[in-house]
Amino acid sequence: MAINYYDDRVQVSHKLNKNESNEVNEFLHNNPDKALRLYWFEDTKELSFVSEIPNAKNISIDYSKLDNIDFLSALPNIEKLDISEMTGNLDVNAIKNFKNLKILNLSLNKATKQTDLSILNNGIALEEFYFSGKFKKNSLNLNTLKNIKVLAPQLSTINFKELSDLNQLKEIRLFNQKIGSLDGIEKFTSVENLMINGVKMENQDNLSPIFKLPKLTILNLSYVKFIKDFTFIKSSHNLKCLYLWTLNGLESYKGIEKLTSLQKLSHCGEHKNPNDINFDNIENLKNLMELEIKVGRVNEMNKRKIEKLIKNICC
Repeated sequence: MAINYYDDRVQVSHKLNKNESNEVNEFLHNNPDKALRLYWFEDTKELSFVSEIPNAKNISIDYSKLDNIDFLSALPNIEKLDISEMTGNLDVNAIKNFKNLKILNLSLNKATKQTDLSILNNGIALEEFYFSGKFKKNSLNLNTLKNIKVLAPQLSTINFKELSDLNQLKEIRLFNQKIGSLDGIEKFTSVENLMINGVKMENQDNLSPIFKLPKLTILNLSYVKFIKDFTFIKSSHNLKCLYLWTLNGLESYKGIEKLTSLQKLSHCGEHKNPNDINFDNIENLKNLMELEIKVGRVNEMNKRKIEKLIKNICC
């Protein structure tokens, strides 16, 4: 079937006729929270029917090989656009026409053309921006995104010192990149949620600037190999939730007691020798209300120690 309906979206993988387009448009009119997903298209000419679906405000395009997205220009009310898993020489210049665009995901790792992101300087008040791929040098000026609340760059590197203070920014997500320094991140005083996933760092002390974010409430450090302990926390902080996924290397929780307001600690990971980890400092987290530790197969002594820590928190 060319049309498939799901709880959160309607999927289209073939060119629609007039009646089918009207059917999808009516569905999106009655279900404005649902997305229109377009996939497996090889030619933009096959997508001319999209102009007959003006009720589409949330659009996802993936697993296609297209030259451009000009066919979307007839839909001025687009609020969310997700373009990913695309191949070929894709031109996304039409984005400059979407004045109501709030959420943009450009995952263009497989596209061959360098994307010119200066189009975002055209009066688009983005609130969430997720992006990866090849971008024209100096075409991306994040300082123009004054309304941005969620920023998720997947670049080869990022320098926070080059950014101005984005006053609305609430969440930063960093994925699979080499970070030499987080200096400058402290200027984003409104940030409440920070995710660092799969990044490479030469020294765990490079994480220290994180704890100069006064409103940081949730910290997620996932698939990290460089953390040995928590001595990179240089002073007390009111962080509430800490999610960890470590890959070997962790030796102890030394320093974690500086998180004096921590209420939830979840530590999972893959450790060849989890019994070498010293869990003692966890008991110094006096406000902890929820604890999860799954770091591999531990011996009976450490198993009892973890169970005792959890019991003391819960009871």
